[in-house]
Amino acid sequence: MLFLNETGDPRLDYLTVEHNAPLAPVGAEAKAFAGMVEGLLTDTDWDELCLGWVEADRWRACWLECSHLPLMPVVIDRRPYYFRGLQSRDARPDQLLSSLSSNTRQQIRRSIRQYGGLDALAFEVATDPAMAVRWFEHMVELHQARWQAQGKVGAFADPFMRAFHEHLIEAGAQDGSARMIRVQTSERVIGYLYNLRAGGYECNYQSGLAYEADPRSKPGLVSHILAMAAAAETGVHCYDFLVGESQYKRSLASGKGEMLRVSLQRRRPMLWLERQLRAARDRILQKRGRERKEAW
Repeated sequence: MLFLNETGDPRLDYLTVEHNAPLAPVGAEAKAFAGMVEGLLTDTDWDELCLGWVEADRWRACWLECSHLPLMPVVIDRRPYYFRGLQSRDARPDQLLSSLSSNTRQQIRRSIRQYGGLDALAFEVATDPAMAVRWFEHMVELHQARWQAQGKVGAFADPFMRAFHEHLIEAGAQDGSARMIRVQTSERVIGYLYNLRAGGYECNYQSGLAYEADPRSKPGLVSHILAMAAAAETGVHCYDFLVGESQYKRSLASGKGEMLRVSLQRRRPMLWLERQLRAARDRILQKRGRERKEAW
């Protein structure tokens, strides 16, 4: 197997590279992809090319360019992702709030009042690598405490994961591609966001939030509203919550897409058999799912 921007080691690939694709000029991505695959076909010592998590529309364009090649596309998995389109007027938090559902809007406004109002909230981006890494460490503490309280390991339990992101943040804080964000009042920190930015596109990779006993406190929703307003103010046109189903993503998003885990396989008998077995497994799982629904 060959891997694009992955290692093939499940422990290392737990990083989960999303929106995976070859780097290419805008508008030339599909042709670049086809050229890459065509070049790889000159080597005969591989059977399968794993492309990781590719955005569905991008994948369709890429496959259209190389559908003439002697390869079989296989979708291994698919997951939704959520995003919010931004315009310059969204630099005002009240404008962003007005575009949300009444229930979400009410929750966020009530939470902001509990924090002392918008004027009491300080939104900050780490200004140098040392500060960014320090805020990352604080974020990890909050993140891990939250997940471990639920009996889960958390995203940063593996030392490799933590070290990787420390290096990435230290490098990215200098050019703004990695952004460590802190939201706080004069009395306490509300939360940290770890975002990645390229051009007019910003992705929220992870967060660490200070939850309170009062469930009406919504540190995550408040932090993201401020982050989206700040992103819109600096020309960002899309704020991406990345892969995964979560209520806060659905509440804040204006759109939904799909990410695919895809491989391209040579026409080999063993790979044909594997595809048949996968299809049989999927049919069985779908049937069981229907039976459970009917039982309910």
